[in-house]
Parts: sequence; C-alpha cells; structure tokens
Amino acid sequence: MGAVVATDHVKRAERRDVSLSAKLQMGGELFACSMQNLSIGGAKIISDKPLNRGDTIKLVIGDFQAIDCEIVWARPPLFGMKFDVDAQEEVAEILMSVATYAAN
Repeated sequence: MGAVVATDHVKRAERRDVSLSAKLQMGGELFACSMQNLSIGGAKIISDKPLNRGDTIKLVIGDFQAIDCEIVWARPPLFGMKFDVDAQEEVAEILMSVATYAAN
C-alpha cells in the first residue's frame, strides 16, 4: 500500500494589504503598532513590543471596538495574530471602512 497523502488544506481568509496605525493593549498598557495586512481572521503587524506566540492581546484600530487576539507567530518585529471568532462583526466593519477608504 502507498502512503496516504493529505489533500485537504485550510483555506486562508483573503488578506488586504494595509498601512494602518493601531495600538496593542496588554494588561492596562497601550503600545503603538502598524498593520501590514488584515483579513476577517487576523492581521500581520509590526511592533517594537516583545510578543510571544500564544500571547493574548487586544488590537485597537482608531475608534473601533478593541478586538481580542492571539499571537500565532512571531518574527520580531513582525507578528501574526488571529482574531477571536466573536470579533468577526467588528473586523468586517473595519475591512469595509478600509475598502471604502482605498477606493476613494
């Protein structure tokens, strides 16, 4: 018998390249960061704040509600974060604002 090869791949959400200033909230402290891309499921950020895989933080973008996140990869100063599933409505609103702004 031959080896079984997995053919199912997890589809990544469509990402939009952005250049947005944002803030990270850890505990009671806020730290500046900038976003490189954004999707309904997560974002890639640049931050001087040392973060580790598994850290839970909040991402604050402008006047939008803070989004609960988990750091899923870290290659300082770049970090990948996954948004909490309950945050999809807020993220969809942010994506719509980014798309509208980019179209103007």
